[in-house]
Amino acid sequence: MTLTSPRLARHVCSLPPGLHLARLPAALVEAAAREVTQIESQWLDGQMGENVVFHLNLPFPLGFPTAPVFRLGSEETACIERLACAARAAFALEDRYPLETMHAIVRIYSAKDGSKIGWHKDKRCFEECVAGVVMENSLPRREGLRFRPDEAHLGDEVGLVERSGDGFMFEGEARHGWEHGFSMPQDIEGEHRRVTLTMRWYRTNDPATASKLANGGVRASMGRSACSSSVRKGAVRT
Repeated sequence: MTLTSPRLARHVCSLPPGLHLARLPAALVEAAAREVTQIESQWLDGQMGENVVFHLNLPFPLGFPTAPVFRLGSEETACIERLACAARAAFALEDRYPLETMHAIVRIYSAKDGSKIGWHKDKRCFEECVAGVVMENSLPRREGLRFRPDEAHLGDEVGLVERSGDGFMFEGEARHGWEHGFSMPQDIEGEHRRVTLTMRWYRTNDPATASKLANGGVRASMGRSACSSSVRKGAVRT
């Protein structure tokens, strides 16, 4: 994974402080990507939004799922779950956050519909660290996640150049002082895609969150039989 910047001619481009990168095993990533394709064809047809999404373990926002939510241990997401555990280990997060409080989201960005997710910071209902894995990036220039500092921090906007198996984790300044987002390049057409797995962990020291987690966390966490067409068509914006 490398970086691009609109100001490279004038500045040395560097990672936002607190952004860490890793590589995940190719076999795990490929198996998870195949699972995503199967879920996409069976579950997500016609889903509306800036990008196509589904969730693992817990929904977002907690208690109000608006896209399919697969519980841990679901046969449909076994490989994706293994990849999430591998990423958690790669960034030494196993002892910091319990798997049971994880919210994982798979996002499918397509050149066909100009998918994107706008500039944002992850909400404070989540713990400090946010981690993710690129499961697929078939864009010709492999454009990926972009970062830009907020008004209180200095730095240049930078973008990751991604390949399948790239992992990322951000905390500290990269988490709280920089925004991140992704927009499909306007000059790209056809079947090109970017597919990512992002992991966040709900804060258990927040009374409202802890109460919802203690009560199962969701109103309609679903196995296959509970996935109605009305739920399937809702998209989540972080």
